Amino acid sequence: MHSQELAAGVFTFQTTSTWATGYCAQLRFTNTSGAALARWTVTFELAPGMRITSLSNGQWSAQGQVHLVTDQGWNGAVPVGGTASFSFCGHHTGTVSAPFNYTLNSEPVGTTPPPPPPPSDLQAPSVVQGLNVVSKTAQSIELAWQAASDNVGVTGYEVFQNSAAAAVATPSGTSVSVGGLQPGTSYVFTVKARDAAGNRSAASAPLTVSTEPLAAPKRMVGYFVSWGIYQRQFYAKNLDTTGTAAKLTHLNYAFGRVVNGRCDVAAGNPEADYTWHHTAAMSVDGVADNGQPLRGNLNQLKKLKAKYPHLKVLISLGGAEWSTGFSDAVSTADKRRVFVQSCIDAYIRGNLPAGAGVASGIFDGIDVDWEFPAVNWGGQPGRPEDTANFTEMMAEFRRQLDAVRPGLLLTMASGSSSEVFSKIQLSVLPTYLDFITVMTYDMHGGWDPTANFHAALYNQAANPSKARRDSTHEAIQGHLDAGVPPAKLVLGVPLYGRGWQGTQAGPTGDGLYQNTSGAAWGNWDVYSNSGMFDYYYIKNVLEPAGVKRRHPEAQVPYLYNPASGLWVSYDDPVSIGVKGQYINTRQLGGAMFWDLSSDDAQGSLVAAMKTALAP
Repeated sequence: MHSQELAAGVFTFQTTSTWATGYCAQLRFTNTSGAALARWTVTFELAPGMRITSLSNGQWSAQGQVHLVTDQGWNGAVPVGGTASFSFCGHHTGTVSAPFNYTLNSEPVGTTPPPPPPPSDLQAPSVVQGLNVVSKTAQSIELAWQAASDNVGVTGYEVFQNSAAAAVATPSGTSVSVGGLQPGTSYVFTVKARDAAGNRSAASAPLTVSTEPLAAPKRMVGYFVSWGIYQRQFYAKNLDTTGTAAKLTHLNYAFGRVVNGRCDVAAGNPEADYTWHHTAAMSVDGVADNGQPLRGNLNQLKKLKAKYPHLKVLISLGGAEWSTGFSDAVSTADKRRVFVQSCIDAYIRGNLPAGAGVASGIFDGIDVDWEFPAVNWGGQPGRPEDTANFTEMMAEFRRQLDAVRPGLLLTMASGSSSEVFSKIQLSVLPTYLDFITVMTYDMHGGWDPTANFHAALYNQAANPSKARRDSTHEAIQGHLDAGVPPAKLVLGVPLYGRGWQGTQAGPTGDGLYQNTSGAAWGNWDVYSNSGMFDYYYIKNVLEPAGVKRRHPEAQVPYLYNPASGLWVSYDDPVSIGVKGQYINTRQLGGAMFWDLSSDDAQGSLVAAMKTALAP
């Protein structure tokens, strides 16, 4: 405590707390002037190395080392012998000393010598150690380091970027986030410690770190089916009017047929492919077919590409019904060479029965949808040698496509069941492929006696079929575990639902996992019940008549009509958005849709995924 008597009063200075670089104190005066004070004003000076950062119980201003404090009105009256006080906190460079050269209401003290200056701090802090990267993005890097030491105390740090003389950041703590950086660029950082006296340490050891490259845009892959122009009356034009074409990156045209060891366009659906007459109302550009050699879907795809140059169009070979010819076609090296050559000749060079080269330039690559190599499924006998032959076929496709034009795409569709994808060499196939779409749907359907999710994102604790690993997440993880890079993996999303009829309500009244009387009659079924419902039909017809629920584990909706016994598993914009976030979180390559004719007139499901995947 320091006291000093003046003509008008006695001042007492008392520190209330001190630390390495700071202090708090109280300054009190006693009125010994012989007359009561109605208001008061105090001035004083601080010793070098001391400064005030905050003050209470007074109005404070400063000019250099001279500080002026006036009362706040409520504490202005000081009777004879009474006291008034104010408190303040601030920084110091080593020693806290009493103020000097006081005045009270302009009454000078005379000459009061300042206290001796504190000893000079000439010692720099220690060199910063342990500079490391905490995290980084395409445009920022977060750094951290160990605290430096100092004889008085470290007050902050200076972070330097590359060879710049000025610090890019001056944090008080031992971490910082440096922003405004360029993607995929290397930077060198050093850090210096500083103390209150302005001493700086030598620079830390340099740390070289690169920002992340800009993430490639997520793929939006949609299947456009050739037969959609018939009963469904779904044309390439619909992809334009719904806004879907603008959102897609890739369009797979389904399907090309493999017959007698070759891609045989005439044995597939030639009417829909290149002879169907599109009226002006059906046509992408509003111009009707007029007897030209190339008509049908292929001509419309050509027009769609002209309107959307970013869109890559691929021919998809095989599918559920046209995969029986693959096994023989690729059974030897010579057969593989001839088979691949026939596919490239038909779809890449565009040599169709309608004319040589008429379809040239329409397809940007080939999608192989062999369902499924080495598996007895769909009427085809699986052979053990299909596993190796499938890989060799992809290698041959890659070789011949590159010979025609580097940049032509090669993709494949893989199954969701480990019984299927374990039969192909997933650790090798990505070498030849641009990406792999996973058909993460149809995991349950009318062939099952009980109602269950056909495209759940995650499995459920109460799922009686849980051992089958029947969820999107488990299918994707299985492909990742097998060696597929995440960026080459595209998650499949159904734009349709699977339904059962005669579903019992069960103990919870929602029909989930309950016995049924089989597949329901789908909205396009005529001769047999497939259990398939397009999303637009579910939204417009089935939802209003049933009770819609959302499963907290599966993360997908389901619908139950207790009156009719109809139970439907499907995706809606909400669950599509959740799957989109899953794609982002897992850093997958994008999303695939089967099939585009099942979305509503607004393209709501595709739009929901585009929103979720948008950067």
